Amino acid sequence: MAWARPAQHMLSFAPVQLPDFTYMSQFSTMHPRPDHCSRTDTRSARLQLTSLLLALLCSSAVCAGDDLAATDAAPPYELQRFDWEGEPKPGTRLLLENRWGNINLRQSGGKGVLLHAVMQKIGSAPKVADLQVDESDDQISLRIVYPDGQQPDSVQQGRVDVALMIPAGLAVTIVAERGAVSGKTLDNPLRVQAVDQPVGFSSTGSIDVQTRNGEVAIQFKPRSKQSASDWGRIQTIAGDILISYYPSVEIGFDMVSGSSKTTDDPRLLQNRQYRQRHVLMRTSDVAPMLALQSDTGQMVISNNSDRLGEPQ
Repeated sequence: MAWARPAQHMLSFAPVQLPDFTYMSQFSTMHPRPDHCSRTDTRSARLQLTSLLLALLCSSAVCAGDDLAATDAAPPYELQRFDWEGEPKPGTRLLLENRWGNINLRQSGGKGVLLHAVMQKIGSAPKVADLQVDESDDQISLRIVYPDGQQPDSVQQGRVDVALMIPAGLAVTIVAERGAVSGKTLDNPLRVQAVDQPVGFSSTGSIDVQTRNGEVAIQFKPRSKQSASDWGRIQTIAGDILISYYPSVEIGFDMVSGSSKTTDDPRLLQNRQYRQRHVLMRTSDVAPMLALQSDTGQMVISNNSDRLGEPQ
């Protein structure tokens, strides 16, 4: 998954250069359910998740195939699937940790959570992962772990790709390391901790995204009801930050970056302030804020959702 990055020429239109900012007129195995969880009708949801994981596996299999082609004989290869489903109590938080594969998020129509994962077992002695479920009064933790305590040397030894369906409103924390995080139209308080792989999703809820070098591409959609709460924050060290939003979305930005900052929304330039390293911009005086920070990455902000592309 990755949002379509703006083509290079999009950053080179005849811009109006302002102090520290550029304005562009255009962009050319099944685990037992917890006792408190109730089973839901999930046949269609599982079909959706299976199709998502097939797409994820196709991309990862290309990488594995490149490595295997260099050898005389392909090593053993097997796919293993496991599932978990449950209905969190009101006020419960959900944690998903998968450090060895992609994570894809989708909004469910009910109150239940459904996880479907596929593990690639490559070689005569592959690392074998398992799903560890821990529960407390206020949190359900789902972790992809290796029972022998030894992590794989590479994702080809024990890669696990996960698809997760979550109900609206559930607070979710995602921890990823060697895989991308993606999603569509999530109405959830969402926290993402990633490292070098891309993070991209569309949201109507508040977000907290932290990554080292991975690109972050977020699309904000109109909220179902007016909310004065801020949109949250995005922090990277070297990753680019790509933000798009519908023209009807009220949003403001508190930006700190050592690289370029570009927008096509004239409202932001009309409501702009500078405070030391911070550039503050808002579509209106009452717009909820989003904090952006990247030491060396670029920031591209568009008020037309089509210009930065839809998440795949």
